[in-house]
Amino acid sequence: MRQIIPFKGEYALQVVGAAEVTGTAANLMEVPYPGGKIPGAPVTCRLRARSAAGIARETETVLTFAQAPRLGKAWDAVPVIEVAEDCAPLIKSQFGANRPYPGRETYSGQVQFAWTTSEFRVRVRVLDAVHFQPMNGHFMYYGDSLQLI
Repeated sequence: MRQIIPFKGEYALQVVGAAEVTGTAANLMEVPYPGGKIPGAPVTCRLRARSAAGIARETETVLTFAQAPRLGKAWDAVPVIEVAEDCAPLIKSQFGANRPYPGRETYSGQVQFAWTTSEFRVRVRVLDAVHFQPMNGHFMYYGDSLQLI
């Protein structure tokens, strides 16, 4: 996990079907996945945190794990991560100017990650039937865009 603002305090991560993981954190931290083997599908989790100053926060989200195998001759063997309602619950509120989400057939994406001995490669397919870009310049990421962080 990487905190947007510096954080020092305690956390608890609960993944559906696994034991809760707790600990203390200072800024950047690594939290062991509580379920043992990393799943191939998105999982729901709840994260609670309390800062050293006593400020508490709690959120429920979805964890999706990306695998990046060595790229062979074709992308066919590389796992596909679908970005749609099951992977990204907030996608429903992000759809073009906050129109009702029409489903993965109209608004979704697929991402693949792989590597070679000299490169890290990304393959992305986006399906977006409604163009929405109200911003210019630096803030273009608030509209239709692809961010790879």
